[in-house]
Amino acid sequence: MGVLKTGVITVSDRCSRGEAQDKSGPNLMRLLCEEFKGRRTIETVYKCVEDDQEVIAATLRQLCDEQNVSLVLTTGGTGLSSRDVTPEATRSVIDRLAPGISTAMMVQSL
Repeated sequence: MGVLKTGVITVSDRCSRGEAQDKSGPNLMRLLCEEFKGRRTIETVYKCVEDDQEVIAATLRQLCDEQNVSLVLTTGGTGLSSRDVTPEATRSVIDRLAPGISTAMMVQSL
């Protein structure tokens, strides 16, 4: 059993400015530990950034290229609005899409 290095990025203008408390990022970190308990040790790098495409993309690159994380999960409170640019930021840094993963996540949440 090795260490799984993960990244959790909360994308929220309010949380990044300290105007609101991030609950989703810490919750994701807890869920990761629970999911892999007894099978893998989870080491998580946590970041909270503003809803800005370049900032999100730079944070994704930093976690993958410099922090060497194997899995990055993003969360945020913007929802589907013009300020929600996380999908575009993610697409700008990935090498290939894996649509089955997001479909499985959506099905599981129903």
